[in-house]
Amino acid sequence: MSANKILTANDLPAFTIENGSSGSHIFVICDHASRNIPLKLKKLGLSDADLSKHIAIDIGAKQAAQYIAKKFNTPALYANYSRLVIDLNRGLNHEFLIPEISDHIEIPENKNLSKADRQNRIDEIFTPYHNAISDKIEDLISKDIQPILLLIHSFTPEMDGKKRPWDMSILWDKKCDLSKKTIDNLRTQNPELTIGDNQPYDPTLLMGDDSYNHTAVKHKVKSILVEFRQDLIDTDEKSEYWAEKFCQAIKDVVQ
Repeated sequence: MSANKILTANDLPAFTIENGSSGSHIFVICDHASRNIPLKLKKLGLSDADLSKHIAIDIGAKQAAQYIAKKFNTPALYANYSRLVIDLNRGLNHEFLIPEISDHIEIPENKNLSKADRQNRIDEIFTPYHNAISDKIEDLISKDIQPILLLIHSFTPEMDGKKRPWDMSILWDKKCDLSKKTIDNLRTQNPELTIGDNQPYDPTLLMGDDSYNHTAVKHKVKSILVEFRQDLIDTDEKSEYWAEKFCQAIKDVVQ
């Protein structure tokens, strides 16, 4: 690690884990839980308005994740820094690991990064975060507890002028029966809703270079990745309402 560290004593650690001593086999993970930027990075040259947008955070995802974790009394891990600093849902070789542009907005402080600056973000944020996930999974397995990961995300209701009509979506690689059962339950329990199946995008398009593959696939454990539409969960009350629908759909799936 370079001597010129990013995180200072006045910054948060890379992640927060809540209810870590829970014996539950369920583990809630939220990669894009925060819009925080390390103090040294000076908001990445962005305005507060830009940092309140979906480019910086999965709006409502942390609130939904906290509700789900409380509902099932599970451990939960949340990233403490924005995806614009380093995207924890991308692999180290992904071209948008540290994006220079996001949804047509330039990220000034991400341009022309030195190798040392890039490595600092990896060493101080990416690696500790993913190590914490691995450690928790391995701890559960060592206790003969088979983990089920709940990966919580949210998506913008419109991108590049195209509406995204799904109220909620489950993303999967067609190998996990938990996901299929969850989709079936969501559609049966909520026939009035539009439930997406690998919408608004297919995670396999990342070619294994995402958090799902770095966690569930790597450790050979089961998982469910949910995407909530952001305009439906942009307040605490709304996020809890939709998180409860998800909880009802998975309660007989994750037993």
